[in-house]
Amino acid sequence: MVSHFLPFHHFPSFSAFPFLFFDFHSNTNFLSGAGSGGVKAATTACKLGAKVAVADYVVPSPAGTSWGLGGTCINVGCIPKKLFHFASQLGESRDDMEGVGWGVDRKTPHDWPKMVEGVQKYIRQLRWNAKLVLAQIGVKYYNMLAKFVDSHTIELLDPKKNKKETVTAKNILIAVGGRPTYLPNIPKELTISSDDIFYLKQNPGKTLVVGASYIALECAGFLTGMGNDVTVMVRSVLLRSFDQACAKKVGSYMELRGTKFIHGSIPSNLEKLENGRKKVSWTDKDGIERSEEYDNVLVAIGRTANTAYLNLESTGVQINPNNLKVIANEADQTNVPHIYALVIVLILDPNLLLLLLWLENFFLKDFSPIPRSS
Repeated sequence: MVSHFLPFHHFPSFSAFPFLFFDFHSNTNFLSGAGSGGVKAATTACKLGAKVAVADYVVPSPAGTSWGLGGTCINVGCIPKKLFHFASQLGESRDDMEGVGWGVDRKTPHDWPKMVEGVQKYIRQLRWNAKLVLAQIGVKYYNMLAKFVDSHTIELLDPKKNKKETVTAKNILIAVGGRPTYLPNIPKELTISSDDIFYLKQNPGKTLVVGASYIALECAGFLTGMGNDVTVMVRSVLLRSFDQACAKKVGSYMELRGTKFIHGSIPSNLEKLENGRKKVSWTDKDGIERSEEYDNVLVAIGRTANTAYLNLESTGVQINPNNLKVIANEADQTNVPHIYALVIVLILDPNLLLLLLWLENFFLKDFSPIPRSS
């Protein structure tokens, strides 16, 4: 049982949720999105006297993976990633154990299904905690997709029951987070992503990780630690936006531990073979056409803001057409004054956002010196 070696207090109870609406001054306050930003804003709003509702629904990944309440971090991000790393490090620690006199069984392979079962059990507990907190504080929860009809009206859809409902709110907060970006010329359904890796029933086997982001390297790292044959395909450099001296040390260490790298390449073709494996073709940095078979191809080339379904055109809210992120000012306020956004990067703490709306003469703090992942 995972909680035996990773107590609850090691991790936060919530994570990034999709979409949030709130309203302090009418009978209906609506939040759509139930992750770190959404839940924190919802609970803070309730404590300040607002009536709040939350909408959250997970559209399955191209590989068919879905999950429940809790957003990215609880379900497919920070929490399972740390647990998978923990399991991987335990395996790698066998070298050190032998060096200090402990007997080590190297014949027994890692039990992937048992690990996933334990991790998912822990995640279900966190989901239950999140749902319980929302209920206890009086937040109305809708397990439904949400999109704008106009700047004050939201249509809710339950795709399973084909049921629709409409709600209105004076102030609205969008906290939709993001989903993995896929390769444009590669069939999505033949690949997996960080949305899928923590739910696989069986070990992914020989794996090609496409991408050089921290998500790509984290997944490659824990898979290597579990004994998998792992290759990372890098288009340009590792961890582009990070300190490159550190990034090179990360790459060197990963190679030392057994992870292989293909530099200066991206997949040009991927086909599924009769044996179930995936044949990946690419042109290497010297211009030579190459191909190799893998059990799985994990794409981790970035994330795209999960705003496409929101029908933001109906509100006049401006978005960045390149990454679909909502454009907001230093107070996370969009160009439509009553609509706010906590999308991808939490520029403003949701506690402070709610206080900003509630209190007069509230001074914003500068968060730019604080390191963050994206």
